Amino acid sequence: MDTCIVLRIRADSAADSGPDILAFTEAGALARHGFNSHGVSLTGNALSCHEDYQHGPGVPVVLLRRRLLESTNLAHAMRAVWNARRYCSSNMILAQSSATDGACASLEAAPTDVYWTLPQDDVLVHANHWLSPVAMSKLRDPGLAARPDSLYRQHRVENGLRSITDRGIEWDDIRTILADDFGFPDGVLRSPKPGDFSSISATVATTLMDVAKKVMWIARKPYECREFQEYTL
Repeated sequence: MDTCIVLRIRADSAADSGPDILAFTEAGALARHGFNSHGVSLTGNALSCHEDYQHGPGVPVVLLRRRLLESTNLAHAMRAVWNARRYCSSNMILAQSSATDGACASLEAAPTDVYWTLPQDDVLVHANHWLSPVAMSKLRDPGLAARPDSLYRQHRVENGLRSITDRGIEWDDIRTILADDFGFPDGVLRSPKPGDFSSISATVATTLMDVAKKVMWIARKPYECREFQEYTL
């Protein structure tokens, strides 16, 4: 839980080396989530289906995520997901933001196809199970047996955001919703507990991103203290 870092990557101004990137990731990995200087952002969620690891070698998820953060725009990033040779499932919410506008999409990427969902009333939430009706009709999800709490975590975050109707959603609202510990220790905010392969399962960090302003806030070990540190690109 103390092995995660924030990477600030500067492009080589003397060469066409892509955009600047600010990314949160495990030390030694390439990227988990973050954004770049073109306003393209990425967050990811683990998924599983019966097709995983059945079609030979493919692009590791961490490499694909890094590639997405090197994209020049949202279409470029989405195209990279479709074109990748994927060997396991993963969900990626991709967005592009500016000071005045933005767009996003959730891409549920299985080894053999990509299933997409779009925001409803400007809200887009994804936990750790398949949401696309097409995906649910075609894929078996063995992961739900291990993490059935994904169902109510999805519902509680989505309902929490949609219940704010008298004004716009603010950062304090998001912090509160992501700190929901209903079902302790299996809440939206997960307290440490034994996980798979003799490991510990927990919410390593809560991350907020204002991509238009190129700012990221991270609270490490939020089950202990939800003090956010600011990082800028």
